[in-house]
Amino acid sequence: MDDEDSPLLTPEEPVEVVASARAAVAVASESRGGDSPLLTPEEPVEVVASARVAVAVASESCGGSNGSGHAPSGCCKRERPSPEDAPAPTTGSQAAAAAAAASVVSVCGTDSAADKYRRIEKVGVGAYGNVYRAERLETKETVAIKVASRKEDPVLGGFPLSLLREIAILRRVRHENIVQIHEVVQTSSGEPLIVMEFCQASLLELMHSKKHELSFSEIKYISRQLLDATGHLHTHGILHRDLATKNVLFNLSGEIKVCDFGISRVAFGEDEEFGYLPAGDLENPNQIVSLPYRAIELLLGDPKYGPALDIWSVGCILAEVMLCQAGRRQPFFGGDLENPNKKPQMFVEEIFQILGRPTDETWPGFSKLPLLRSFANAPRVVSAMPHHEQGEERTFLRRFFTTGEGKPAHTKYCLTESCFDLLGRIFTLCPAHRTTASEALQHSFFTSEKPVPEWHAWHWALDKSEILRGEKMRRQDRDDDGTDTRKLLKQLSQEEMKATEGAATNSKEVVERWRQEAERRQAEERRSSGDRRTKEKGMAAGPNEGSNGGSLPPGWTKHWSASKQRFYYHDNKSRQNLWELPTR
Repeated sequence: MDDEDSPLLTPEEPVEVVASARAAVAVASESRGGDSPLLTPEEPVEVVASARVAVAVASESCGGSNGSGHAPSGCCKRERPSPEDAPAPTTGSQAAAAAAAASVVSVCGTDSAADKYRRIEKVGVGAYGNVYRAERLETKETVAIKVASRKEDPVLGGFPLSLLREIAILRRVRHENIVQIHEVVQTSSGEPLIVMEFCQASLLELMHSKKHELSFSEIKYISRQLLDATGHLHTHGILHRDLATKNVLFNLSGEIKVCDFGISRVAFGEDEEFGYLPAGDLENPNQIVSLPYRAIELLLGDPKYGPALDIWSVGCILAEVMLCQAGRRQPFFGGDLENPNKKPQMFVEEIFQILGRPTDETWPGFSKLPLLRSFANAPRVVSAMPHHEQGEERTFLRRFFTTGEGKPAHTKYCLTESCFDLLGRIFTLCPAHRTTASEALQHSFFTSEKPVPEWHAWHWALDKSEILRGEKMRRQDRDDDGTDTRKLLKQLSQEEMKATEGAATNSKEVVERWRQEAERRQAEERRSSGDRRTKEKGMAAGPNEGSNGGSLPPGWTKHWSASKQRFYYHDNKSRQNLWELPTR
């Protein structure tokens, strides 16, 4: 997360938390007769990250629950546990806290452990340190190393509490779509290093690459993996709380990895009788999640947030990928390209303009949300169309993608009702009615609708273009001269919408401009197509113009790549693909 909208989230009482964590975990485990339903970590390094949750669980357990989800004997009715009822952790000494931190730091290895790696280049900058591509000297394996600064928490010996949380969660969750931690080491100066698996780019960098495009089946493939990883976290009671395109890593094989768990929390559990139960003492809702991906309930100050906030972020990523591939390199609720949204009120207004304004009937308790009064009189909030029944988000999204600013994505991918339905379920304004990750994965958008989620690995294996990372990507965006045809199409679309609302004469002028522009583009396409065919004729040397090419080696066939606008050659026996004409 960025520094300006992502303050460092550390517990207000680190001394008390560290000192009482182990005792809380022990009480919870004993009273429950086993592991805590909030999945209290087992390793010492995870104690700090889950201390407050452990204390809440211990309080709930000692209050009379037998861990079965039913009222204990002698009690006619079991009351729903409340996070506010959890007592504050007992006060401990600074020496105990320092000892706990020292035990965590001790797992980092010796100074010489960091010498096993050779730094190659910086690939990212985060709120808590830098990320480098490095090489393990013994095996020549490429890894990613996160270098954090020891200055966040003096009570814990300077070891960043956010880093402890990340280590704790990465050690607990093992999933193919969550980045895996190899080891933790420290430099000679005491800087902690997290060694993780290396990925070739982030989803943000992929979307900003002008030499790489995603098909609709590949967008589905990425989205399904992201939902799968999010659902895995939620089954372990973990909220990521910072899902964004920059925190989703990508490999050319199509595999994605969720990363950056610095502000994640073991934040909720499932009770057989009462269902979802949030932990106590969660951070302020407007201090988590980057603004463009922050759920509406967080923006309106709801303190009892839960897994639905991560689902909203996944929806923002899915919609952003589709729009970015159609030429709009901007977050889904980012606003106008020339005047992007930067404040919470601007995002609230944008959300209500796109999805409509809820009511107490469609979102129970909506009028009582803490920050609603701050935005209720904003002009764009007042002018937003109200909902009359639950589920109207789908209707508003269909309008946005078919006639609004999202039309380029609909033109490019021919979005279906199934797509609008899934987006409507993900962007349901009431968090209690929002779909879950497991429900979204069973939606027809992924299970039955064509194209099915698929990654064209052979195509990406042929692509040798570099995906610009970090500063190189930002420099490319700054150097963009604005001549991209996608931007021109968006501008013409905006002018058409404005003309429709204006006089009829202006509409005729826009239609005429559209016609002239379409004729010019068609002429350019015919000219470039003729040049390409001439070039291919020279490369294929006459007899190769046929689909099977008379001079092609036996078993080879010639095909056209729509994305690359050129021919490639396929060996039916070995399944090999080549751009150049194969020799006998």
